[in-house]
Amino acid sequence: MRRQNKVVSALVAVVCCMLTFGLSVGLFGCGKNDETVIRETISQALDPFKSPTRESLEPIITKSGTDLSEIEEYGIDPYEFMTHCLSHFDYTIDSVTVDGESATASLTLKSADISVAVKAVQAEMTENAADYADILSSEDALREFMKTFFDKVYEKLDASEELVESQAQLNLTKTDGEWGVDDDGVNTIVSGMFGGIEI
Repeated sequence: MRRQNKVVSALVAVVCCMLTFGLSVGLFGCGKNDETVIRETISQALDPFKSPTRESLEPIITKSGTDLSEIEEYGIDPYEFMTHCLSHFDYTIDSVTVDGESATASLTLKSADISVAVKAVQAEMTENAADYADILSSEDALREFMKTFFDKVYEKLDASEELVESQAQLNLTKTDGEWGVDDDGVNTIVSGMFGGIEI
């Protein structure tokens, strides 16, 4: 099951890149106070991931220059993955505190837990391993197996009723009039977007 976990990790890394890019684009405000700039930038970066579609995500992926080839070589559509995995995602910006050249934004995130879905499908397919005995016989067989695996994960995610709620904090520093976001904060947000997956 290493390949499936590798694909999930690669796709989570894609979201990290997209979110980092989105947060860096708008953090330079003209005529707006710092709290407004930070709130608007976070919203602009996260809103495309709420009920995401290819149309909402493709411009960000294109502008950020994110490489999808590692994912696509397994026959997985990254847009389909994000559409299902983030279909329940929502967030609130609870507070933004600005103290001179430093700021902190606290968020509450809600989403389905992709780890639970992946582990459940892995257990099901392991139990019926004989049905997939030929997965390494050819590239086509492997791609078909991966498609079956992720289709089952998508079904479980779509049917998720118990959402995971998590807290995240972004620490920001202002340098030469521009706010920068720490990577750990971005990772925490992305983890929450996928129900608390380890990054």
